[in-house]
Amino acid sequence: MTASESATTPDQVWYIALSNGETTRVTHDLNYYHDLSLAGNSNRLAVVQDQSVSSIWVAPNADAGRAQQIASDTSSSEDVAWTPDGRIVYRSNVGDSAEIWVMSADGSNAKQVTSGARVSGGLTVSPDGRNIFFTSDRAGHSNIWRVDADGTNLKQLTSGQGSFTRKARLTANG
Repeated sequence: MTASESATTPDQVWYIALSNGETTRVTHDLNYYHDLSLAGNSNRLAVVQDQSVSSIWVAPNADAGRAQQIASDTSSSEDVAWTPDGRIVYRSNVGDSAEIWVMSADGSNAKQVTSGARVSGGLTVSPDGRNIFFTSDRAGHSNIWRVDADGTNLKQLTSGQGSFTRKARLTANG
């Protein structure tokens, strides 16, 4: 079968023993697997593997003709946000977890901010640049989290069974 361990990890190939229900993970990578099919005698399987490569581009003064690619192979850069000091915060898969990274506007000085955060989206930076807000399922359910921009003080802000952040601009009043 194909399945993932959480909402922020890609579907992998798993083996389930019919005798005792024990599961064993067969694939261990950042690719997504789906549409698994076994041969009639179960001695061969076919599965579709999706590989995702994302890039981040910056267009000075919103001029698409001058856009420059500043990062590639980020695995998953579906979420990006600017900091007040002109850096870019983005989500990228690292190992088996999606994490928050920050880099300069020219793509240099990339630095991992979180470890084990399992970011699923909604990156938003506070107006003063001190905090990053995001959605994660690391506590078992999708909830809103906050981390200081330097990666310290990770804190769960909601405890519901389906909270999430929307990409939004935070104001001084919240």
